[in-house]
Amino acid sequence: MTANSPNANVAAPPPPTLQENPSTFLLDPQNVRNTLTVEVTDPTLQSGDSVSVTFTGDPATGSNGSHTTSAVGVGTVRPMLIRLPFTLTTFNLGQTVTVTYTITRGNAAPVTSDPLVLYVLTLAQRDLPRALITEADQLGEGRFLNLDGLGSFTLRINAWTLSTRGQFL
Repeated sequence: MTANSPNANVAAPPPPTLQENPSTFLLDPQNVRNTLTVEVTDPTLQSGDSVSVTFTGDPATGSNGSHTTSAVGVGTVRPMLIRLPFTLTTFNLGQTVTVTYTITRGNAAPVTSDPLVLYVLTLAQRDLPRALITEADQLGEGRFLNLDGLGSFTLRINAWTLSTRGQFL
């Protein structure tokens, strides 16, 4: 079988890396809970080129789990840094994602990099905040939970790691 590829007869640029994530195959969502920055270090980039980044998540997450940036002028600063919505990891916990970048140079056909394939780790129990019952002794921070006399109560979570609109708890 023969398939046409935008990289036919052209060596693909090296895969991108994630600035906040030291692992090359595991993505710890705790590392990217505030920013998700793609580093493009292709030595063949020229100042007139433009680059777009594609983060492809699990198809079941729909548009929330995947994103392609607009093309950005390369300029002269290396490595080139392109920010992605950090919420992409939120929708891909426990899934495999692929990150690539595409270089456009003048009228030449766009060239797509080799992929960076990552498994997004799930959140560890220790990373989750502890729920509190605010009516309990010591606002729920005590060693014992005495529910005597409580007809109703409020369950509170002070912060939720990686929370974002549209994500279920």
